Amino acid sequence: TISGKKSTKVPEIPRFFNNTTKNKVTFNVWYHQMENKFYVNTDYYTDNRAKFSNIFNRLGSSAAENILPFLNLTHPNRLIISE
Repeated sequence: TISGKKSTKVPEIPRFFNNTTKNKVTFNVWYHQMENKFYVNTDYYTDNRAKFSNIFNRLGSSAAENILPFLNLTHPNRLIISE
Protein backbone atom coordinates (compact mmCIF):
# COMPACT_ATOMS: atom_id res chain seq x y z
CA THR A 1 0.00 0.00 0.00
CA ILE A 2 1.04 3.62 -0.40
CA SER A 3 1.22 4.24 3.35
CA GLY A 4 3.23 1.08 3.94
CA LYS A 5 0.46 -0.39 6.11
CA LYS A 6 -1.51 -3.47 5.22
CA SER A 7 -5.11 -2.98 4.16
CA THR A 8 -7.92 -3.79 6.56
CA LYS A 9 -8.56 -7.46 5.90
CA VAL A 10 -11.97 -8.24 4.45
CA PRO A 11 -13.72 -10.88 6.61
CA GLU A 12 -13.75 -14.44 5.32
CA ILE A 13 -16.37 -15.07 2.65
CA PRO A 14 -18.84 -17.84 3.64
CA ARG A 15 -18.06 -21.25 2.16
CA PHE A 16 -19.72 -22.27 -1.09
CA PHE A 17 -21.08 -25.83 -0.91
CA ASN A 18 -22.85 -26.21 -4.27
CA ASN A 19 -25.90 -27.11 -2.18
CA THR A 20 -28.97 -24.88 -2.12
CA THR A 21 -29.76 -25.66 1.52
CA LYS A 22 -26.23 -24.91 2.78
CA ASN A 23 -25.28 -21.96 0.55
CA LYS A 24 -25.91 -18.47 1.85
CA VAL A 25 -25.62 -16.97 -1.66
CA THR A 26 -25.59 -18.11 -5.30
CA PHE A 27 -22.31 -19.04 -6.95
CA ASN A 28 -22.25 -15.79 -8.95
CA VAL A 29 -22.62 -13.70 -5.78
CA TRP A 30 -19.98 -15.80 -3.99
CA TYR A 31 -17.61 -15.44 -6.97
CA HIS A 32 -17.91 -11.65 -6.97
CA GLN A 33 -17.45 -11.53 -3.20
CA MET A 34 -14.19 -13.44 -3.65
CA GLU A 35 -13.07 -11.14 -6.48
CA ASN A 36 -13.79 -8.08 -4.34
CA LYS A 37 -11.86 -9.55 -1.42
CA PHE A 38 -8.80 -10.08 -3.63
CA TYR A 39 -9.11 -6.56 -5.06
CA VAL A 40 -9.38 -4.87 -1.66
CA ASN A 41 -6.75 -7.10 -0.04
CA THR A 42 -4.20 -7.18 -2.87
CA ASP A 43 -1.43 -6.90 -0.28
CA TYR A 44 -2.53 -10.18 1.36
CA TYR A 45 -3.07 -12.12 -1.87
CA THR A 46 0.03 -11.23 -3.86
CA ASP A 47 -0.04 -14.09 -6.37
CA ASN A 48 -2.37 -16.60 -7.97
CA ARG A 49 -1.28 -19.40 -5.63
CA ALA A 50 -2.40 -17.38 -2.59
CA LYS A 51 -5.71 -16.58 -4.29
CA PHE A 52 -6.30 -20.20 -5.30
CA SER A 53 -5.51 -21.40 -1.80
CA ASN A 54 -8.10 -19.03 -0.35
CA ILE A 55 -10.69 -19.99 -2.98
CA PHE A 56 -10.18 -23.71 -2.36
CA ASN A 57 -10.43 -23.19 1.40
CA ARG A 58 -13.78 -21.41 0.91
CA LEU A 59 -15.28 -24.41 -0.93
CA GLY A 60 -17.17 -26.99 1.04
CA SER A 61 -18.28 -30.59 0.52
CA SER A 62 -19.18 -31.39 -3.12
CA ALA A 63 -17.84 -28.09 -4.48
CA ALA A 64 -14.36 -28.97 -3.18
CA GLU A 65 -14.70 -32.65 -4.13
CA ASN A 66 -15.56 -31.70 -7.73
CA ILE A 67 -12.27 -29.81 -8.11
CA LEU A 68 -9.97 -32.42 -6.53
CA PRO A 69 -9.52 -34.58 -9.67
CA PHE A 70 -8.37 -31.52 -11.63
CA LEU A 71 -5.58 -30.93 -9.10
CA ASN A 72 -4.09 -34.38 -9.73
CA LEU A 73 -0.77 -34.24 -11.59
CA THR A 74 -1.90 -36.93 -14.05
CA HIS A 75 -5.31 -35.45 -14.93
CA PRO A 76 -5.43 -34.58 -18.67
CA ASN A 77 -7.21 -31.28 -17.89
CA ARG A 78 -5.21 -30.47 -14.79
CA LEU A 79 -5.60 -27.01 -13.28
CA ILE A 80 -2.31 -25.16 -13.41
CA ILE A 81 -1.96 -22.25 -11.01
CA SER A 82 0.62 -19.72 -12.13
CA GLU A 83 2.62 -17.84 -9.53
